[in-house]
Amino acid sequence: MGQLIVTNRNGLDATESNFLTNEAKTFLNLHSLVGIQIFHIFEFDNATPKHMDVIKERVFDEGSNIITTTLPTLPDTHLHVRYLQGQYDALQDEVEYMVKKMMGMRSVNVSHSMICSLEGINAEDFETFKKYYINPVELEVYGEKKSTQNLDTSDLDPIKGFITMGDKEIQEFNKDFAMDLEDMKFTQAYFKKEGRNPNRTELKVIDTYWSDHCRHTTFLTHLDSVSIEGQYKDLITEAWESYLETRESTQSTHKPISLMNVATINAKEIRQKGLLEDLDESEEVNAASIHVDIDGEDTLLLFKNETHNHPTEIEPYGGASTCIGGGVRDPLSGRGYVYQAMRITGAKNPTLPYASTRPLKLSQRQICQKATDGYTDYLNQMGIEGGYVKEYYHDGFEAKRLELGALVASVPSDVVQKSIPTPGDRILLLGARTGRDGLGAAVGSSKTVKKDAMESVGAEVQKGNPMIERKIVRLFRNPQAIQLIKRCNDMGAGGVSVAVGELADSLKINLDAVPLKYEGLHGGEIALSESQERMVVVVDHNDVEEFKQYAELEDCDCVEIAEVTDNGFMEMIHKGKTVIKLSREFLSSNGTDKHAEVRIESKAVATNMDSINLASQRGLAEQFNQQGLRFTELTPAEGMSAPIPVSTGLSKTASIMTHGYNPFISETSPFHAGYIATIDAITKVVAMGGSVDKIRLSYQEYFESLGKDPVRWGKPLAALLGAFKVMKELNIPALGGKDSMSGSFDDIDVPPSLLCFAVQTTPVNKLNNRVLKDVTSKIVLVNSGYTHDALIDMDHYVRTMNTIKELNDAGKIFAASSITRSIEHEIFEMSAEDRRAVSYDITPQEGIMPGSLLVQVENPEILEGLDYTVIASVTAGDIDESLEEKISAWEKPLKEVYRNTEWKKVAIKQEQHPKTMRKHIQKCKMIIPVLSGVTGDIDLELNLKNLNIEHEFVVINHENYEVSIQEFAEKLSESNTLFLADGYKMINNVMNSGTYYQVFLTHPLVKDTINKLIRRQGVVLGSGAGFVGLVNTGYFQGNTKVTASKYHKFISKDLIARVANNRNVLFQGMSGQDVAVSLNGFYINVETDSKESCFLVSEETLGEEPMVLGLQSKDGHVVGTITQIENNEVLLSTLLNYFI
Repeated sequence: MGQLIVTNRNGLDATESNFLTNEAKTFLNLHSLVGIQIFHIFEFDNATPKHMDVIKERVFDEGSNIITTTLPTLPDTHLHVRYLQGQYDALQDEVEYMVKKMMGMRSVNVSHSMICSLEGINAEDFETFKKYYINPVELEVYGEKKSTQNLDTSDLDPIKGFITMGDKEIQEFNKDFAMDLEDMKFTQAYFKKEGRNPNRTELKVIDTYWSDHCRHTTFLTHLDSVSIEGQYKDLITEAWESYLETRESTQSTHKPISLMNVATINAKEIRQKGLLEDLDESEEVNAASIHVDIDGEDTLLLFKNETHNHPTEIEPYGGASTCIGGGVRDPLSGRGYVYQAMRITGAKNPTLPYASTRPLKLSQRQICQKATDGYTDYLNQMGIEGGYVKEYYHDGFEAKRLELGALVASVPSDVVQKSIPTPGDRILLLGARTGRDGLGAAVGSSKTVKKDAMESVGAEVQKGNPMIERKIVRLFRNPQAIQLIKRCNDMGAGGVSVAVGELADSLKINLDAVPLKYEGLHGGEIALSESQERMVVVVDHNDVEEFKQYAELEDCDCVEIAEVTDNGFMEMIHKGKTVIKLSREFLSSNGTDKHAEVRIESKAVATNMDSINLASQRGLAEQFNQQGLRFTELTPAEGMSAPIPVSTGLSKTASIMTHGYNPFISETSPFHAGYIATIDAITKVVAMGGSVDKIRLSYQEYFESLGKDPVRWGKPLAALLGAFKVMKELNIPALGGKDSMSGSFDDIDVPPSLLCFAVQTTPVNKLNNRVLKDVTSKIVLVNSGYTHDALIDMDHYVRTMNTIKELNDAGKIFAASSITRSIEHEIFEMSAEDRRAVSYDITPQEGIMPGSLLVQVENPEILEGLDYTVIASVTAGDIDESLEEKISAWEKPLKEVYRNTEWKKVAIKQEQHPKTMRKHIQKCKMIIPVLSGVTGDIDLELNLKNLNIEHEFVVINHENYEVSIQEFAEKLSESNTLFLADGYKMINNVMNSGTYYQVFLTHPLVKDTINKLIRRQGVVLGSGAGFVGLVNTGYFQGNTKVTASKYHKFISKDLIARVANNRNVLFQGMSGQDVAVSLNGFYINVETDSKESCFLVSEETLGEEPMVLGLQSKDGHVVGTITQIENNEVLLSTLLNYFI
């Protein structure tokens, strides 16, 4: 055993231990338990005593940790665990990075494990807790050898007698594969023609290529017959016949009738009408892409939705984190910069007791909590705003969770080339190394999971490292780099075999060139691994070295692994031998044609949601970094919006994304569910300030395993026909989509789900929200009109939406809301944000009203010509105190699941200080170091461009760390401002968010250069984690530390902060002024005994005293805040006051 460092937090700082103790007592009902302690053990091999002294001093924070070098004395009731070997352990990776790369101890190896010590617990309760705590897909007991799934080396040996197997033999052999028997026979015929037996790895590659996940097998199945029955037979038949007519008019009858054809044919027709001129056409189809003119700059706006249902169900943290990680890489492969994300999830009621958990399943509460932690950790470490969050509760999601991410991205179109690869082009692999994680994930996610299979799927869950993906994002922000890319792919499902295999028709792939996480992987594992944070690009052979140089500048690993050839084969070489060789024609066939018969059964539409779906989700939403155009805290938004990034900074044009979905309609009438989901998404766009014109759609399909059952096949077809009807009548196309057709477990199925996403752009100053404004006004129902079949009169709907858009642009609509629950509930939510008093003029009707809006207007007569009814009145200045009780009841159901924060207001004692009007007669010149894990750099860049502040980034290269430090010191010596940007927002970081900065700032050359900057009257600014790094390295007076909140979660909160004194060079003359700030982080409590250091405080607090948000050094030249400065124009512009 190597030398140890053991960390343990206590008291209020022990948020992880306190959280688990509370869950054990209140959720698991372990009444014998006294308490829980969590110890993190770091073992250092090849470390000398001198090494250990330096590591302890520079890496570990004693302010919040009890640190020892020996294991504690433990009761028998303890669990010593570690993450599965071969899987990504973020803490181990971070500490090893600091030790090896930043501190130069290259020979020292680091391992990490955890001890969960339970005090006073009896044997029965201990076993219950152990079952709850140890998910065998994620953790293993320390010392027990449990390797992750791997392929046997014999998988590379030819399968004897494969091409001569008879029907019974091939049927028995096929049981190990996901492909059906017809595909296996088709494969056998191919290899007969080739005159050789394949190896098992080749069959696994084919199995992956043709999986539902990679090739939409279900959606491409030929629908041989369709029958329609039930209550809505005539209505659905009319939509079906309209689809058949559209096939005729678009000359598509040569294509098979399939779910895919139904989903995409409207776009073809709309394009034929000349109404789709904004479409960005390309053979690259990883994300939908449209052209948008922004201030004369042609910009590509990309959007994508992605699910990770299967992995999140079995390992919630890893599954959800790679949902957003993989989602980001899809528009990134289109060269787009993802700046905002939406998360839609589905679960069974998470408030049910632990005892109700189905055998061999995790509890719904655990899945919800850990999936949220995983998604937010990844999203926040990527520096992407979580613009909208919504979770649906339905018993069917016990079969398999819905974990969905939807994203928007942008890139100037003139820097993107999308061309066909030619022989001689090279393929470069970017990002992470390859391990065994993710083996079989694409095939596994396409299967129906059986009860006896849940404990054997651990390797199917990839583990993500967002710090590496962030480096690829920065590389793709360089126009010179992306102009060299001919084609790009995310290394997702299928790994090298699919991601590289899709780039060109003919390829020679050198598996030996693929960088590995560890030794021992054979060629088949390298070919099929789905390790995350990897991308592949095609460049001209003459551009290879130039592209590698750009990658090196961003500290992004880049290696050449393949060449484009012209022989029509995908060939993989391992150890000098060809181990995989498959013809492009064969792979592209997708196997044999699949056929199905369909029967649509329709019954009366049920729209009422369970009451849990009406509960406030504030505790969930506040875990997402929301720094963009965030309008509301209590009142849920209709969707998300943000200024679109362009080459010159942030534009004055915003993107809007909304969604539509109701699982309870889905389970009774999928046709109406598809129709209403589409109408809801479009209506929400209008409510937010957009228009019906030029909305673009994307769909997410999530259905049970269909098998051969015609009734099951009828559900997705009915849903798509409902969506088709809306798209057809409004001339609005679907440009993207994703299908997941394996939502079954044992005898339960997910609700048949078609979710719609709507995307549009609008001027930032025309955006609206749902919050009632302080204006004497009326709340008016604007009815779009139902038909007898619960559908909408489209002519009336379009006229209504166009009028609402005109009135909104004229500033006459103060607030607007769709009606997806009931009028009364929507008005309650609209009033909750500011406790606005509402008096009803009439008793509103019950139920949903798709396509209708509630609008707040001063004079209802402006709605003349529309079908409207005055519902209620608002009087300026009237506050409804009784709303506090209603809000409390609204938040109660999910409060314990998501640990809602409780804020209070405490008066600030204002201190008066003399104004120190110092000026620096020099233009601001800023240096921003980009360490691994920094997330605020791109947001900062966009805002600095808007403010015209000169700046330069210095990327700290992990392979040439000392050279990078020297470069940083030289550049800082020529500058007058240092900005330490935010980053490192992991919930399970037991050190703190500023640890990387702590190591960086204690480097002798860095420390000396910063001191010289201060002496020459320069400025040091720290934001978020950058501020914590300054605290940890003693730049502020007194005993000061930053700790986590008691809620043990990431917290996002908009606050009004006050400049409590102005003893710093940036905020001189601002004493007593209020500033809007955004608090986003896990470590948010600033504790200090020096009042002189505090310059930024807030009345809103989680404690008993005003919340300290910012500190200043004694000389006033080092300023920092735990809030984010990067997006705060007011705080950034103070630089312009000091520098002339």
